[in-house]
Amino acid sequence: MAPTIYVMYGSATGNSQHIGTSLHASLQLSTPCVELNKWKDTKLASDAGEDGDGAKLFVVCSTTGNGDSPENAGRFIRFVKRKKNHEEGVKPFSKLQYAVLALGDTNYSEFCAAGRLIDKSLANCGGSRLMPIAKADEAVGLEEVVEAWIKEVTTSLACSEASCDNDSPISPEKTLSPPAHDPAVCDGIRIVKAVNPNYTDRVVPEDEIGTLVMTSSSNSLSSLNLPPPPPSDLALLSTSLKSANDSWTHTSSDSATNYTANKPFSSKITKARYLSGQVLEKLSLDAASVSKLTLEQKMEKLKGHGRRVLELEVTLPDDFSLEYSPGDSIGIIVSQSDASVSELIQRCGYGDEYTGNDGVKRSTRSSLAKLDVTRALKKRHLVGIADSATNTEERNCLRFLAGKKGSATFESFIAKHSVNLLDLLRLFPSVKPSLTLLLSLFTTVPPRYYSVTSSPLYHPHRVKFAFTVVDYEAVEGSGRRLGLATGMMEASVLGMLVGGEAAAATLEIFPKHSKEFRLPASSRFPLVLIGPGTGVAPFMGFVEHRKLARQERVKTTADSCAGMWRGGFELESGDIGVGSDDTTDFCSSEKAGPIHLFFGCRNEDDWIYRAEMEEMKAQGELTGLHVAFSRKEEGKKVYVQHRMKENSDQLVDLILKQDAYVFICGDGTSMGKDVMACLGDIIGEEKVELLKEKKKIVLDIWAG
Repeated sequence: MAPTIYVMYGSATGNSQHIGTSLHASLQLSTPCVELNKWKDTKLASDAGEDGDGAKLFVVCSTTGNGDSPENAGRFIRFVKRKKNHEEGVKPFSKLQYAVLALGDTNYSEFCAAGRLIDKSLANCGGSRLMPIAKADEAVGLEEVVEAWIKEVTTSLACSEASCDNDSPISPEKTLSPPAHDPAVCDGIRIVKAVNPNYTDRVVPEDEIGTLVMTSSSNSLSSLNLPPPPPSDLALLSTSLKSANDSWTHTSSDSATNYTANKPFSSKITKARYLSGQVLEKLSLDAASVSKLTLEQKMEKLKGHGRRVLELEVTLPDDFSLEYSPGDSIGIIVSQSDASVSELIQRCGYGDEYTGNDGVKRSTRSSLAKLDVTRALKKRHLVGIADSATNTEERNCLRFLAGKKGSATFESFIAKHSVNLLDLLRLFPSVKPSLTLLLSLFTTVPPRYYSVTSSPLYHPHRVKFAFTVVDYEAVEGSGRRLGLATGMMEASVLGMLVGGEAAAATLEIFPKHSKEFRLPASSRFPLVLIGPGTGVAPFMGFVEHRKLARQERVKTTADSCAGMWRGGFELESGDIGVGSDDTTDFCSSEKAGPIHLFFGCRNEDDWIYRAEMEEMKAQGELTGLHVAFSRKEEGKKVYVQHRMKENSDQLVDLILKQDAYVFICGDGTSMGKDVMACLGDIIGEEKVELLKEKKKIVLDIWAG
């Protein structure tokens, strides 16, 4: 009897249901045993075990809201998350092969969170991945990823491993050092051969690679009347990009929002400081020498200085037209650097102008500055770019990387090292894509979002935010690379950091309001704040806001209760039978609840906001400060969840008896799941789910 194939969908709006039922119908034409949407976990586990090694599961799951799972998939997700099912000897899906298609929206921090959770949990339960998880973004269109995934699923079922395996598994430790140099072979092909010794140059048939699907948002870019490029020192700025269908446009539910991604506010940087890292000590630069450097030269000097976190303070409009609350984020518009655009124009031989679809001539430089050409390439990019290679071997190599047989090589070469378009042009020199092709293949550069670290009560016309500078080793031959936004922001304030004049650059900003990640209306509720790394940033604003709100309330009540008017009558001492301290408490209505902060980092050198946290603790603003260091002692890693378990009795009292709000913020690679699992161990999984539904446990998790 043929092994059963299971197709499951977790759907809230119908997209996943449509895809799942379509896949089910398609598979039924060629496979006799296909079952649809059997989410009853234990039955599936039993059936998978009986089916032996051939059972396969294909999951299509959307993410609702900011990281929630569809209701119809909830039971299954709770089952695969259960730690008991991850133990050796228990793993219920040890004979199951699976693949996951996750649907999400990159406008939310927890992009494809439900699908990613299922993918990881199935592996923890013993399942074996048939292929890497596919993530389709509703912000730019689902079709391309969905069609490619379905094609890969049907193809994988149609062929045997022996006939399809041209791509050996790659050890994660394998380096990309190329073999002895052969001048007749380009660097890109040499690296592919080093990564995959089984690779052989051959013509890749069309049915092995996806079809080219142009992006919807970038198609309109060629007809936009884009502005001229900004000066080099202002390359971080992006003037308005008023495309009606930009995929990343933020629309707030707050009708009072005056600034958006399409209409940002030009903000000045007023303060800058390092929260961690010893960059300035290593650089040994003074203000005079920094003032002579271009933005690109500053970025070169800043490369390779390890992990560091910066905090910036920027201006807000004087007319209060850009409002924010603790828990909100600031969006920053970004464009490509002049150096990157110049290299692209030179390598591809583009002219200064091109004619758009409407017949109007436009600046090539301005258009390229808006394209996301420094992002890590996807397979769909290689599909489109491959045919622009004039060298046959290079073209075949790119088509191999874009095809299903090159998936492991693609992951170890392109994905692992974040190879971008400029890297590809250096590695495969015969590749010369047309400008029209690039305008069709690449979307516009999306904004970057950073949590605010201040309270609006701190200053009515200032806001602070923090970020980790992205600094990593790129693919062989490209050296180190800084993040597009974080690298430019760091370089633009280098003069301020060394004690020189204020930064000349400004930032184009707009608010991104959070519906759920915000303080409760009443300060009487206790707060449990869990934020490793830069995840602690919004909590600095939370604590500051409570402190300043309390001080403002005390001042107001002191004015109204200490010998001042109430309904036209002055209150003299003795008019009420309580002391002055009690009078203040009486008028300020309620006592603020305790605040416990759980923070984690690698070691004490990475402890951002240390002085502020310790001062908050000393002043009583923080009731508890619980810090974990993951690399302080050799062989011993301590994370925030360890500190949570040490304080489990107190957490039970705070959450279940004192009605505390729990906020979790940080990198979603594993932290969010681990913290939620820890909370489940402390107060029970059912309580966790109930409190999440009541918005008493709130997460702000972003992809790592």
